[in-house]
Amino acid sequence: MKRAGKSIGLAAAAVGVALFAASPASAMGMWEKVSTNSTWKCGATKQHTAVPGVGFQACMVFGTLNESDEAKSVLVVTNNSSKAIALEGSITQTWNGQTIDCQASVLQPGFTRGCYNHRVQIKCGRNTAYGDLRVNGVWNRTASKHHDWNPDPIWCP
Repeated sequence: MKRAGKSIGLAAAAVGVALFAASPASAMGMWEKVSTNSTWKCGATKQHTAVPGVGFQACMVFGTLNESDEAKSVLVVTNNSSKAIALEGSITQTWNGQTIDCQASVLQPGFTRGCYNHRVQIKCGRNTAYGDLRVNGVWNRTASKHHDWNPDPIWCP
């Protein structure tokens, strides 16, 4: 009986290790090219305190219609300094509480890149995106414009 109990315990431990190893890793946002249009609603560009000439902003990007009920957030960074910068960050959507961490990278002078969150349905009321950016070891925060979404003819409670 002891032997059977020991075997069951070892089998359970092996299954636990296998399940843990099979769990999906959390996604990291990649820095990608940025191409804005009328569906983008961005906050003001903020100058990062670590490096003069590095601007960043948080944006909300809506579906093909400006008043679409789906949106995603983007952390946009422009390096107008004369040197490459080390950066990483995160972008958070208030309408679903989702945060995507942006992979550590290097941004060369003269380039603009964005870290994109997932497109999901927004909620009635005030929606905002918050971006946190670390440049050369220093963290700063910014926010998008607030977007009060109240679709007509369906009014929010």
